[in-house]
Amino acid sequence: MTLYLGAYSFAPFGCILLATFLFAANFLPETQGRTPEELANEMRKSLSQTVVYQPNEGNPPQEIDLEWRKAMEQLQQEEDAERKAGTYDYGFQHIADGDSEPPHV
Repeated sequence: MTLYLGAYSFAPFGCILLATFLFAANFLPETQGRTPEELANEMRKSLSQTVVYQPNEGNPPQEIDLEWRKAMEQLQQEEDAERKAGTYDYGFQHIADGDSEPPHV
């Protein structure tokens, strides 16, 4: 770069820095002097079409939570049974010297 730009080799960096400054000055909101609650309310208003995750703190598990837990328990039981039977696939592939077949155990 120094070969082509000589003494102006700082120009690409300066352009990127200027573009970053202009973007921040024009598109990022000013948050100084605002409380976190005010910022959260503003974001809720601007993202009102977006689904936001609300944790279930203190509430009993919802129906979908129970289904998820039931499915995970069933998967765990199936994997445990495969491990005991010796048929569980851990996803490893044998690395051999040019062999495409894994060794027979």
